[in-house]
Amino acid sequence: MRLALAVVAVACAVVAGCTYTPVAGSPSAHLPAYAASLGSQWSRTFDATFSGSKLNTSVWGTCYPWQSPRGCTNFGNANEYEWYVPAQDQVYGGALHLVPDRAPTQGLAQDGRPKEYQYRSGMVTTYPSYSFTYGYVQVVARIPYGSGLWPALWMLPANLRWPPEIDIIEHYGDSPVSWQHLHSPIYPTQLAFEPTPNLSAGWHTFGLYWSPQAVIWFIDGQRVFDDTHAIPNQPMYLLADLAVYQQVQSGWDASADSMAIQSVSVWQARSYPRTGHPLSR
Repeated sequence: MRLALAVVAVACAVVAGCTYTPVAGSPSAHLPAYAASLGSQWSRTFDATFSGSKLNTSVWGTCYPWQSPRGCTNFGNANEYEWYVPAQDQVYGGALHLVPDRAPTQGLAQDGRPKEYQYRSGMVTTYPSYSFTYGYVQVVARIPYGSGLWPALWMLPANLRWPPEIDIIEHYGDSPVSWQHLHSPIYPTQLAFEPTPNLSAGWHTFGLYWSPQAVIWFIDGQRVFDDTHAIPNQPMYLLADLAVYQQVQSGWDASADSMAIQSVSVWQARSYPRTGHPLSR
């Protein structure tokens, strides 16, 4: 998925309020005030951290649910050269690390025939343990800037019928910008891109507010993109992956170029107001 087809692109330079300023200090584990103000009577419905040395596989799947849990890749994108394997989902130091490796790896082509991939990497999903409709998602992560790496935090429909798709953040290599997307079955893809500091330096908080009226993206508490077109209204689950989008690579440093995730939380509100919404201000 994460297909870049015909889109309606919105660069942050022309969107009011689409700015980013780094926030010092550690991200809060509590629902931020800017999200709490967007609804009432919030409760946390998902809260994952990564202690110990093993991934909790009762919560996290390690491949796309329509492929084998022993290995998979994203056949929806022609420019992916990794084969995801569970061994690349490594828990240590209080975080989940999705680790890329330049190592020939036996996998499958889309037609099911054997195929050797040049790279292996890691991904996780909350399918089938958890999906939700509307709420506020917060992921505390470190985004790698390694050459040819394509990290993403995103959401897919629990009925496994694409689209819709919400991309909380995508990043390409050492690009100075990051991306957000909303893919809809009834409207051209909405996307934004904005300059960001080096997101591989320390922990950053990536947030998504999703209501019946709007989707709003945040980075470190800064609102970076709003969308009100063709908002998904069905259960969706969370994914994190570290793809390889360039065929020729010299390899990476396992610690610096891994995608590290410290925590994943979802809050849901009893109501999502139509009036007094920030988008109307």
